[in-house]
Amino acid sequence: MTFAAIEAGFAASLSTRSAEDVARIGALAPVLALTPTEHAALAGALTRLEGSAKPGKSPRARQTPSIEVYDPNELTRAISLHTKPASEDGLDEILRASYVSQGATAIADALQRIARHKDGARRTLAAPGWNHLLDVVVALHGLAHLDKVRDVIANAVRLSIRSQSGLLLPPLLFNGPPGVGKSWVAGAIAKALGFSPMKFAMGVSNSLSSITGLSPSWKDANVGRLATEILFGQSAAPFFILDEIDKLGATHYQNDPHGALLTLLESETARDFKDELLEIPFRVDRVMWALTSNDRSLLPGHLLDRLLVVDVPEPDADTRRRIALSLFADANASAGNAFAAPDEDVLDAVAAVGLRQARRIFALAMGVAAAAERTTVEAGDIASARRLAGADLRLAPKMGF
Repeated sequence: MTFAAIEAGFAASLSTRSAEDVARIGALAPVLALTPTEHAALAGALTRLEGSAKPGKSPRARQTPSIEVYDPNELTRAISLHTKPASEDGLDEILRASYVSQGATAIADALQRIARHKDGARRTLAAPGWNHLLDVVVALHGLAHLDKVRDVIANAVRLSIRSQSGLLLPPLLFNGPPGVGKSWVAGAIAKALGFSPMKFAMGVSNSLSSITGLSPSWKDANVGRLATEILFGQSAAPFFILDEIDKLGATHYQNDPHGALLTLLESETARDFKDELLEIPFRVDRVMWALTSNDRSLLPGHLLDRLLVVDVPEPDADTRRRIALSLFADANASAGNAFAAPDEDVLDAVAAVGLRQARRIFALAMGVAAAAERTTVEAGDIASARRLAGADLRLAPKMGF
């Protein structure tokens, strides 16, 4: 990978960003966790942009890598199995009709949907660029407890770019007490890498069945999200966030949920995974996993051995402001980006309420500001939002932030 290619990659990334974003990157550039060559390339890209010079040669478009996620012969066999002609035996016909009306119909429909996929058995892998590397080191800059995970992810991005192969990350576990920003960190990493992550609250569902599917023996049998995203979708590498995994327990759907999760995290078994509804094995070994827990001592050792564990401490004031600003951006996006970035006193007021409630408080505060015909949110709006929320502030949310 030449210096010119790296500089062109950074330049292309900067050209798509807002002036505010470029200014922040420029201010942080000397202290970002980049290699010496990357530092020089970023400096060159910033200088070029500042001087309004014409951009250099654009980096050559990268061909998105892909893999075959299932054996087409297995799909053909499964379809044949579920389209056998009915027996001429009357009793068998009645029993078969009863069976087909439920689980077998769901299986047959799912198999036909897979067979009609425009890309056959091939699905794309995550192919990050220099813009994603920049986003990762900026998003995690200044968070000392995340240095390890930042370096692991940044190096994985570098390897993917240089080898022209798909991104491969170890499964991550962010552990710490409630309200310290574990889910926010997981979401920030996914966003920096260009993913729209799928979030699952284990404290609510207490089961992996929504991810791994339900057996046809159940009345509400259906494929899980893994099969939906990979077999029905376009990518072999979706990003899953499992919140409060320490609350996962045995249910009538799964007797050993930790064993089921281990199957997904272990690369060898993940290459041959079967959805509970379907009968064809497919690959889930390129899925990105980020888990959170309040108490990792509740998790079995053999599961922890498969995870890169990051302990998340109570955030300091500056980190709370950063998280609050990120949550404001989410709320502002829902409001059509109608509001200007808030001052520190606003961010501190929200952090004082509790970051778990920040999205709701910001949404209410924006309503207060709109009623006053303002496009800025003030500290007084936060106080009004707290009063509007009232006793509801004491309710625990279903998922962390």
